[in-house]
Amino acid sequence: MTLTIASVNVNGIRAACKQRNENNPGMNAWLEETSADIVLMQEVRATPQQAEKALAPALEAGWHLALADAAAKGRAGVGILSRTPLADVEVGFGSFTDAGRWIAATTRDIRVASLYLPSGDTGSPKLDEKYRFLDEFEPMLERWAGEYPDMVIGGDWNICHRREDLKNWKTNTKKSGFLPHERAFMDAVFGTFPD
Repeated sequence: MTLTIASVNVNGIRAACKQRNENNPGMNAWLEETSADIVLMQEVRATPQQAEKALAPALEAGWHLALADAAAKGRAGVGILSRTPLADVEVGFGSFTDAGRWIAATTRDIRVASLYLPSGDTGSPKLDEKYRFLDEFEPMLERWAGEYPDMVIGGDWNICHRREDLKNWKTNTKKSGFLPHERAFMDAVFGTFPD
């Protein structure tokens, strides 16, 4: 079975679905053309009703949608679009059940998840939130690895793993997204040599 999964930070689903001009017909037009079977979305920034309205042409064409919106309106939000029905939808985990940062579902015998990890901000409570997320996320990854031998997690991780992955790594060593603790987390997920 061949399965194509795409992941996209839509930066607001309502804006992403708007037809801007003939060169930018919007996400619904892309969904008509894509070979992807599943689309993992981040930064949806909409309620389920708003997302359904924006994606109405795709949903009418047979796409299935599961969404996790954020309690803080206009922020975060993740979703899954699938050509086949979604089952066992799981929204959030731990203290992040209403943060719009995690959604998982099963389709075609595979578990898929969309992640929007907090970006953090060095020296601020936002970085504390990111570290709290990582602390709660790591044991969940271990649990899911045991429960779902075929699982794909895609999304906006907001962490650059290695200096080879970042053009200006030296200037970013003290910025959120490339801090030692964050990179150590990525080592735990991918190993130190993910090539």
